[in-house]
Amino acid sequence: MVGVLKAFFIASGAIGLALCVAPVAAQQAATPDLTLERLEPQTLEVGECGMFLWSRANEPELMLVAWDKPGLARFRANGRVYSLPRVAFSGESANGHFERQRYSDGGVTVQLDVSFDRERQLRDGAYVRDGVMRVTSRRGWETVAPVGGMTACQREAPDQTKGRRR
Repeated sequence: MVGVLKAFFIASGAIGLALCVAPVAAQQAATPDLTLERLEPQTLEVGECGMFLWSRANEPELMLVAWDKPGLARFRANGRVYSLPRVAFSGESANGHFERQRYSDGGVTVQLDVSFDRERQLRDGAYVRDGVMRVTSRRGWETVAPVGGMTACQREAPDQTKGRRR
C-alpha cells in the first residue's frame, strides 16, 4: 500500500509540475512582439497640424504623434521609432485629423479611434476626450492602449522674445 501511495504522490507531483510549466510556456508564446514605449517630444513646423496622444496611465507618456500633411504617424516600440503613412480615415475631423484613422506600411498597422471633446475649447486645436490606439505587428499580434490627447496647429512662428526678461 505504501508503494501505491508513493507512486500516486510522485505521479500527482509530475502532473502538478506539468500544469505549472504549461501555462508559463503558453504565456511566453502569447507575448506580443511589439511593446509600446514613450515617444520623445515632437514639434510642429509653421503650417502643420498634429495629433498628440498620451497613455491613460498614472503617469501619462507620449505614445503617438500624427501630422495632417502629409498624413503620417510616429510611435516607438521595442527601441525603434516607426513612421507610418495614413491609409484610411473617417468620421468627424479636427485640424486635419479624424475620429478613425489607420496608418500602415503594409506590415505594421496603427488604428486610432478617438472622440473629440467639443465642449472644451482649445485655441488652434481640439481635445481628444478619449481614444484607443491599436498596433498590429507584422506577425498579427495586437497591442491595445487607451489614450487621450489633443490636436494642435502651429499657425505662426513662435515668438522667441515672449516671456523673456530684458
